[in-house]
Amino acid sequence: CIGCGKCLRVCPAQNAGFHEESSNFYKAYSKNKEVLKKSSSGGIAYEIGKWMIENGGAVIAAVWNVEKQAVMHKKIMSLEELPKMQGSKYVHSIIKDDIYSDIANTVKSQKVLFIGTPCQVSAVRNLTRNSSNLICIDLICHGVPSPKIWKEYAGVLEAKNNGKIENISFKDKRNGWKNPYAYVNIQKKEVQISEYVNLFYSGCILRPVCHHCPYATVERITDLTIGDFWGVEKVLPDFGGTDGTSLVLVHTKVGSKIVTETEQKLEICECTIKDCLQPNLVSPTEESEQREWFW
Repeated sequence: CIGCGKCLRVCPAQNAGFHEESSNFYKAYSKNKEVLKKSSSGGIAYEIGKWMIENGGAVIAAVWNVEKQAVMHKKIMSLEELPKMQGSKYVHSIIKDDIYSDIANTVKSQKVLFIGTPCQVSAVRNLTRNSSNLICIDLICHGVPSPKIWKEYAGVLEAKNNGKIENISFKDKRNGWKNPYAYVNIQKKEVQISEYVNLFYSGCILRPVCHHCPYATVERITDLTIGDFWGVEKVLPDFGGTDGTSLVLVHTKVGSKIVTETEQKLEICECTIKDCLQPNLVSPTEESEQREWFW
């Protein structure tokens, strides 16, 4: 440390900063059935990522590193690599220094789409001084568990099943979007991971800061916010999207342009805040009373 203070200027905990513009709200899903099948929700991130790459830009998003049993942000430059970012990942994503440096350098001459949790987006925006070449999408975030808890759990699974984890899915939609199936592949056999998913939703294993998150609000720091659309069958029964429907919040003119540019790939319908409000757009996930006991 040389006392320059740069860490404080880019820190998302110190510099939240929200857009003042009103949001527009949409429910949407991809018209491509294969994309929809492999996506946790409506496939919106994939379609926007595809649009970005087809227009000469780069995508920075979270992917599974099977070898390290970790979620890591990666630069994606081709359509062949794009499917790696599909699917929910109930683990904190690691962003290495070289990725931050790559983003800072790339935005000087090229469009970059960054997809991550709100705090990650805030850090990247602060780092690049909100470059006009940076387009940001954040997720409606439940909170992120410590990577340590996943590694320990994965280690137990591998020991019990005498092999290495080859693949993972937290939200396989074979039983429908409303009843996802979570599993890993070990020795070409599917092993359920419902215990870990239950822990994720219990409020026992999230990082402590997640229970005090300033970004759990409708006002955001990004161009677009995406997540599951809760109760779409009640809000608009004829809309469809039985294989998954995304909620899309538009916060900026850039975000609005992206929706216009990609809407031919989507089934999309405007809605109201009353239609789509869900807990993590109002407040952070509550800490479980059993958290301390669990750890």
